[in-house]
Amino acid sequence: MIKKILYYSLIAGVALLNSCSGINESATLGSDIVVSSDPTRTDFSSIFSFLDTLAIPGQASIAKTYDTVIGYGSIRAGITSNREARGWYAFQISSTYRKKHLADTIVSVQLHISTSDTAHLTDQIQVFDYYTNPLPNAAPLDSIYKFAALNYSLDTTDDSAHIYRDTLNAAGRSSINSILKDTTKKDSTTYYRLLISNKDSIILLTTTARMIIKYKTTANAFITDSITSSYCSHVIFENEALCTANNLQAITSSETGRRAVFTLDLSSLWSDMNKRTGFTTVLAATMIIEDSLLYASDTTDSTVSFRYCISSTLFTDANELRDSIVTYGISGTVTGTTKDTLHTETFLRTLTESKPQTAYLYISNISNSLENTTCEETLWRNPVITGVFTNNQ
Repeated sequence: MIKKILYYSLIAGVALLNSCSGINESATLGSDIVVSSDPTRTDFSSIFSFLDTLAIPGQASIAKTYDTVIGYGSIRAGITSNREARGWYAFQISSTYRKKHLADTIVSVQLHISTSDTAHLTDQIQVFDYYTNPLPNAAPLDSIYKFAALNYSLDTTDDSAHIYRDTLNAAGRSSINSILKDTTKKDSTTYYRLLISNKDSIILLTTTARMIIKYKTTANAFITDSITSSYCSHVIFENEALCTANNLQAITSSETGRRAVFTLDLSSLWSDMNKRTGFTTVLAATMIIEDSLLYASDTTDSTVSFRYCISSTLFTDANELRDSIVTYGISGTVTGTTKDTLHTETFLRTLTESKPQTAYLYISNISNSLENTTCEETLWRNPVITGVFTNNQ
């Protein structure tokens, strides 16, 4: 009985709905509305447009051979068949320290640098004046004062401590003494820097060095004081032949700061969008790019972090390019696979108004370690883009 009541109630409700809405048996749930609208705006099969290929007229890479941010707080020194590493330590000489020894005379300065990189131990490392003679590039070191040759030895109190140590020569002592006597800086802090070089394989040194300074006072007494370095860094640059070859390839390197550049021909993209009136909104645009790790000798980690961005600006200054990638770039990770996905819709949306014929894809490696002990180098292949667009009118 209850089922019959529900059945007749449902029939009555449907009849009432038809009488109120005017929908008859021929209604097709709103299809008449779609058919009577502008088909260029409502053809659902054409709402999305896919761009499968993008011309890549050129590829290259840019390396800044002298970049003080590359080291990230680690220090390396040495030479291989295709690279040279130079590092430096900075010692903070405060106004308090200067006033403390203003009347004293430096008798000797002993420099201690240690390392745990036993695989690359050498007989000695070289110390140069980096305070008054900073190198603008990979200039030969014989153009600046050599302050010392630090010989390798084991620490007598700890057989596991590998030390490079020796005294600075007269030029080195004079250089430090001139800072102490500089009355124009008596109330300021000075950072005294020493450059470290090595004629053999590249060695990783500890992040701190120590100067043990022996003074003679005005009373002819002898005292010693020590200064520990405040920070350190290094730069690794390629030899001329390798640099010339790498400039023609899309290579990124966390060692040399090399950044890959792809030239993108966007004319086909704008042409494809112009064929469909109103298709100006980029829903998604994905680049698929192949990579191969060329060099990762100092790490067992098979991943390399990187950042990328697309810009209509062609950067020729490596520092400006670095800053742009840091500010506007998106992070990604090479995980050992041969293909990586770059989400590029954010960049393409900013270009839809000006529609430049050419843009540039920039990629830069990011060190996996704050001490940058890795040696990642990646070769990138031409990317392929798939874009999804919609009519926003």
